[in-house]
Amino acid sequence: TVTAMLGMRTRLGSAKTLVWVGLQDHPRTLSALVGQLCTARADLVVLTQPDARPDDLLLGHRAAQQASDGRVLLGLAGEARLTGRANADLVAAKASEVRERIHEHSLNLAVVTSPAHLRAALTDDRVDALVLTPELVVDAVLSAPPSQRGSRPWFVQVASLEQAREVIKAGARRLAFDLAVVSRSRPQSTAGQLVADFRDELLTSWQADMGEVAMGAFRLGDTDQPGGLT
Repeated sequence: TVTAMLGMRTRLGSAKTLVWVGLQDHPRTLSALVGQLCTARADLVVLTQPDARPDDLLLGHRAAQQASDGRVLLGLAGEARLTGRANADLVAAKASEVRERIHEHSLNLAVVTSPAHLRAALTDDRVDALVLTPELVVDAVLSAPPSQRGSRPWFVQVASLEQAREVIKAGARRLAFDLAVVSRSRPQSTAGQLVADFRDELLTSWQADMGEVAMGAFRLGDTDQPGGLT
């Protein structure tokens, strides 16, 4: 697909949604779930299972990789040695634990929970994007305005559509959510419907003030050096 051909940093620059996903009860279940998320146009899918054995994480990543077929940026939360073995598109880690990139084109995602970590991550050349808590939105808007070309992309972790609306009003333009958490509050919705709903919440604000950012991301491509979105 065209999306699969675009460089990873290009796609990160135009991303709206990030979904955290557990390994599920079987690789086949995970594969089907990732397929749904791709069809619904999730931009980033990050596998996270803190209690999993390394081999299970690698097996899950392989299943997700086959299901996604390059349609999403596929990440893995875990230590660099493991994520390097998986050859993940993206590595997610706490802001204080971000390491060098695992391969030339890989991306680093910093999970930020304090103003100090926010400031540090926004100036760390190893960090390509951030996920932060709703309390940090105001600081992030001031430090890295989402609509300003050259601002490092940041996603706000939300637990519901109601919270998503609140952070969008406060200036957030990218959303992250844990599929298991959101699914518990909306058990009748499929994974694909949840992604579509979060994307819909962002639609108006992106049309209003993110057009230049999206176009800039496509012009940037992978000709930039790693970290070039800073």
